[in-house]
Amino acid sequence: MNVMKRLRHERADERGLTLVELLVTMSVMLIIVAAVMSLLFRAFNDTAIATTRANVQNDGRIAMERMSKQIRQATSVTTCTSSDIVVNTYFNGVAQTIEWRVNSGNLQMRVGTSGSYLTMARGLVSSSIFTPYSSGGVVYRVDIAFSLSTKTVAIPLTTSVYLRNM
Repeated sequence: MNVMKRLRHERADERGLTLVELLVTMSVMLIIVAAVMSLLFRAFNDTAIATTRANVQNDGRIAMERMSKQIRQATSVTTCTSSDIVVNTYFNGVAQTIEWRVNSGNLQMRVGTSGSYLTMARGLVSSSIFTPYSSGGVVYRVDIAFSLSTKTVAIPLTTSVYLRNM
């Protein structure tokens, strides 16, 4: 019987949580969850920005490499303005006319004189990207400089291309 009395007495001393204690605990947990969620959303946003920046930079780098190679291998430069260059060069081992141009903020390339344009990079800040240098009416060097914009930054890319086959 002694055991039964003790169990009843212990049960009577247990009170549980009051409504105020429960509300305070929930408020503290809500603040902690909100802070953690804020950090997670910030991390996801920063990751998306970094990924976009890397993709834009990679597109620009690939376009710059292709353009540089084709201009460097050119046998002649037909047209060279600040926003358009047409060269006779070798493309996949075949003599071709290749045109690079800026159109509505896009860097585009066309193989041949009647093919469709392929967009190589988007988000050009300026349409003036080519600076030709010539001697005796023959272009021997082309400077290429452009910036690609993202939501947060403009990524500049520049190079100087000396034509080998002139």
